[in-house]
Parts: sequence; C-alpha cells; structure tokens
Amino acid sequence: MVISEGMAQGVIPMATDVGEIRMDINQKKNTGFIIPSFADADDIVDGFINKMQEVTKNRDKLRAIAYNGYQLAKAKFSDEMFRKRYRNLLTQQFSLSVIVIIVSKFIL
Repeated sequence: MVISEGMAQGVIPMATDVGEIRMDINQKKNTGFIIPSFADADDIVDGFINKMQEVTKNRDKLRAIAYNGYQLAKAKFSDEMFRKRYRNLLTQQFSLSVIVIIVSKFIL
C-alpha cells in the first residue's frame, strides 16, 4: 500500500523483491525498480546505490517512470474503482448474511 501511495504522489519506487511488490513495480509496466534480494545486506545496499546512480543519468526516463506509476495508482484508487470494490464488498457481505440467516432458521 505504501508503494502505491508513493506512486500516487509521483515518487518512483525502488524496492527489494519481496511479497507482491512485482504486482506494481516491474519493467513491463515501467513503474519503478526492483533490487534483487541478495544474501548479503551490503550487496542489497550496493544494489540500491548502483541503481540510483544509473537512473539519475536519465531524467526523461525518470519522468516517464513517475508518470507510469502515477497512472497505475490512479487506476487502482480511482473513485470508480472504490465504488466498484465497495459495492462488491457489500454485495458479498449481504449475500453471506442472507445465507447465515437462512441456515440459522433451519438449524434452530
């Protein structure tokens, strides 16, 4: 969630490859940078430093990545998407409540 919030503000994410990070940050979407999770902490730090040095040489690329990340976050957290997810949640909850009521009437 923090990564998406950062992208919504134009921040370019750079993270190690853990959890579901690749869902939002990957080369195909051009939305940020994944640093390989090396065994040694010093290697991870070096990976971040090397990537930062590499990307600061191309400001146009950084603008494009920031824009792509912003667009991804905007799509994930738009008013329309919020309403759709909330509607689905309520529909699922209502359906489950009806099922519980019907089942409890038969059991009691």
